[in-house]
Amino acid sequence: MAATSSVSGLVSGLDTASIISQLMQVEAQPQNLLKSQVTQAQNKVNSLQTVNSKFANIATKAGELADLSNWKPSSATSDNDDVTVSADAGATVGSLSFTVNQLATAAHATYRQQGTLGAAVTTADVDYTITFNDPDHDPSTVTFNTGDGSLGAIADALNASGTGVHATLVRVGTDAGTGDPTYSLEVTSAATGADSGFSITETTPADPANPVPFLGGAAQGTAGTDASITVDGQTSPLTSSSNTFTDLMPGVDVTIGGAAKNGDTATVSITRDAGSLADKVSTLVDAVNAALKDIDSLTAYDPSTETGGILTGDSTLRSLRNQLLSTVTAGVGGTSLASVGIEVDKDGQVTFDSAKFTEAYRADPAGTAAKFAGTASFSGTGTVTLNGESWRTRPGAYAVDATAGTLGGAPATVNGNILLGAKGTDVEGLSIAASAGAVGTLTYRQGFAASLEALTQHASDPTIGSISAEITGQNSSIDRMNDKIADWDVRLAAKQDSLKKQFTAMEVALGTMQNQASWLSGQISSLPGFGTGS
Repeated sequence: MAATSSVSGLVSGLDTASIISQLMQVEAQPQNLLKSQVTQAQNKVNSLQTVNSKFANIATKAGELADLSNWKPSSATSDNDDVTVSADAGATVGSLSFTVNQLATAAHATYRQQGTLGAAVTTADVDYTITFNDPDHDPSTVTFNTGDGSLGAIADALNASGTGVHATLVRVGTDAGTGDPTYSLEVTSAATGADSGFSITETTPADPANPVPFLGGAAQGTAGTDASITVDGQTSPLTSSSNTFTDLMPGVDVTIGGAAKNGDTATVSITRDAGSLADKVSTLVDAVNAALKDIDSLTAYDPSTETGGILTGDSTLRSLRNQLLSTVTAGVGGTSLASVGIEVDKDGQVTFDSAKFTEAYRADPAGTAAKFAGTASFSGTGTVTLNGESWRTRPGAYAVDATAGTLGGAPATVNGNILLGAKGTDVEGLSIAASAGAVGTLTYRQGFAASLEALTQHASDPTIGSISAEITGQNSSIDRMNDKIADWDVRLAAKQDSLKKQFTAMEVALGTMQNQASWLSGQISSLPGFGTGS
């Protein structure tokens, strides 16, 4: 029998497999302890990731309310189904009525030369140039080729992308010889308005003094017209080359549909959409409460049972909880948020009164926006106003030099009159609108939403977030423990092999001894007997 074979108590009668299993359980206790620690650490990671996602959600919701452009939502309506109105975030609140005088039309021409679809009606392979009357038309001229000289080829060439006109073949009769339909060519400008006219001329005429008219010249031409409306209270009409009147009120575009008729009237109204803002604030408050609830559950401790949550004692989470509530209770500039409907109740939860917020916003839109997004004041030469900020922007006083293009003493990104703070500085993300030559000091103060966004981003950001760092630390610890567990796998396998060899050797030794004992017993029994004499 080989020394490494398992005889499992064949000679001794012992259940050596069970004995080895029990011994291995004792040997594996350190590894099992590591596995338990890995499970606990993974549970902590899962819980931290849950909290981290709640903080990231707060950051997203707060970021929307920290953006000043989101504080000018408008609701646009029209009392005429043929008139549509759109308003951007900065649209001016108000209403106006107007009367439709006429719709915009495009220039149109019908050409004299008629013929069947495929028969040549003009010289083949001749270049013609379309010249547009509109000085702003881009491009100002377009060249096309007559192809095989048929009306079908010419229509296809004119309808090619980028020509700026549309060609249509309209049946006018029947060819006496072939019986095929005959057509005339109608060309319409793709644009509308009084400047939508065009002319088609031979590009390089053989006789410049007598160029060949395109298809015999236009038999009929109609000039384009501008759309026209008269706003109530105004004596002069407004015109537009299209049926859309841009910035009829600041930030408001009005489009007259093709079904509208001359003499139709319409009233368009722009109102502040306080309801959508209230909904945004409500979802932010809900996000804060969800994070508070998770932290309370995961860090809770019951002294009567001496049991705690999986993250009990986590100082990072307890600190963040306190900071969340402090951001709410601190208000803005020493002023409570109760005036905009936000408070903390006796149970440590944030409450929101939508009606109170709506009332405050309608009474003072700019002041309410400032409580959430923040404010900036400027002292110096010229004018500087806050255009936007980011969660990386730190509150403080910063030097502005519009001529040098610097903000906070560092070169800014300049786009027109907008200066954007440089990355990696305290003014990163700070956007201001500065008049030419403005020089002075801008003082930026965070609003409630901006402060909340900064807090939660610094907690959940994948790179610098405090919760993210804790998750990374736990995962590193798990990796180290898994490496040790793998080492124990090798060590325990070697130990099990050693035990099997020892017990196998024992069984072999016992078997040898048993064989020797049997041999001796046989030898003894074979010895002659000795009798006793009388």
